[in-house]
Amino acid sequence: MNMQFLQDNAAIIVLIALWDLLWKGLALWRAAHHDSKVWFVVLLIINSAGILPIIYLLLTGGLTLAAAAKKSDDQKN
Repeated sequence: MNMQFLQDNAAIIVLIALWDLLWKGLALWRAAHHDSKVWFVVLLIINSAGILPIIYLLLTGGLTLAAAAKKSDDQKN
Protein backbone atom coordinates (compact mmCIF):
# COMPACT_ATOMS: atom_id res chain seq x y z
CA MET A 1 0.00 0.00 0.00
CA ASN A 2 1.52 3.30 -0.96
CA MET A 3 1.23 6.64 0.78
CA GLN A 4 -0.66 8.23 -2.10
CA PHE A 5 -3.50 5.72 -1.67
CA LEU A 6 -3.72 6.51 2.05
CA GLN A 7 -3.73 10.25 1.40
CA ASP A 8 -6.37 9.98 -1.33
CA ASN A 9 -8.68 7.83 0.80
CA ALA A 10 -8.04 9.20 4.29
CA ALA A 11 -11.66 10.24 4.87
CA ILE A 12 -12.99 6.81 3.91
CA ILE A 13 -10.44 5.07 6.10
CA VAL A 14 -11.37 7.26 9.08
CA LEU A 15 -15.10 6.63 8.53
CA ILE A 16 -14.57 2.85 8.41
CA ALA A 17 -12.44 3.01 11.57
CA LEU A 18 -15.12 5.01 13.42
CA TRP A 19 -17.87 2.68 12.16
CA ASP A 20 -15.91 -0.34 13.42
CA LEU A 21 -15.14 1.34 16.74
CA LEU A 22 -18.81 2.08 17.39
CA TRP A 23 -20.04 -1.45 16.68
CA LYS A 24 -17.07 -3.11 18.37
CA GLY A 25 -17.61 -1.03 21.50
CA LEU A 26 -21.29 -1.94 21.68
CA ALA A 27 -20.60 -5.63 21.11
CA LEU A 28 -17.71 -5.74 23.61
CA TRP A 29 -19.86 -4.07 26.24
CA ARG A 30 -22.65 -6.59 25.67
CA ALA A 31 -20.25 -9.56 25.73
CA ALA A 32 -18.73 -8.34 28.98
CA HIS A 33 -22.16 -7.66 30.47
CA HIS A 34 -23.25 -11.24 29.64
CA ASP A 35 -19.93 -12.73 30.82
CA SER A 36 -19.22 -14.13 27.33
CA LYS A 37 -15.45 -14.38 27.56
CA VAL A 38 -14.97 -16.24 24.28
CA TRP A 39 -17.05 -13.71 22.33
CA PHE A 40 -15.24 -10.85 24.06
CA VAL A 41 -11.83 -12.17 22.95
CA VAL A 42 -13.04 -12.94 19.41
CA LEU A 43 -14.59 -9.49 19.02
CA LEU A 44 -11.49 -7.84 20.43
CA ILE A 45 -9.06 -9.63 18.09
CA ILE A 46 -10.94 -9.82 14.77
CA ASN A 47 -11.25 -6.62 12.76
CA SER A 48 -14.21 -6.93 10.42
CA ALA A 49 -15.31 -3.32 9.80
CA GLY A 50 -18.26 -3.80 12.11
CA ILE A 51 -19.65 -6.95 10.50
CA LEU A 52 -18.87 -9.43 13.30
CA PRO A 53 -20.05 -7.09 16.10
CA ILE A 54 -23.33 -6.46 14.27
CA ILE A 55 -23.85 -10.22 13.83
CA TYR A 56 -23.12 -10.79 17.53
CA LEU A 57 -25.55 -8.06 18.58
CA LEU A 58 -28.26 -9.49 16.33
CA LEU A 59 -27.72 -13.03 17.64
CA THR A 60 -27.82 -11.98 21.29
CA GLY A 61 -30.79 -9.67 20.94
CA GLY A 62 -28.73 -6.56 21.60
CA LEU A 63 -29.75 -4.98 18.32
CA THR A 64 -33.41 -4.93 17.34
CA LEU A 65 -35.28 -2.56 15.12
CA ALA A 66 -38.32 -2.58 17.42
CA ALA A 67 -36.25 -1.42 20.39
CA ALA A 68 -34.69 1.37 18.36
CA ALA A 69 -38.12 2.54 17.17
CA LYS A 70 -39.53 2.48 20.72
CA LYS A 71 -36.57 4.45 22.05
CA SER A 72 -37.07 7.03 19.30
CA ASP A 73 -40.78 7.35 20.15
CA ASP A 74 -40.02 7.68 23.88
CA GLN A 75 -37.58 10.53 23.21
CA LYS A 76 -40.19 12.42 21.18
CA ASN A 77 -42.71 12.37 24.05
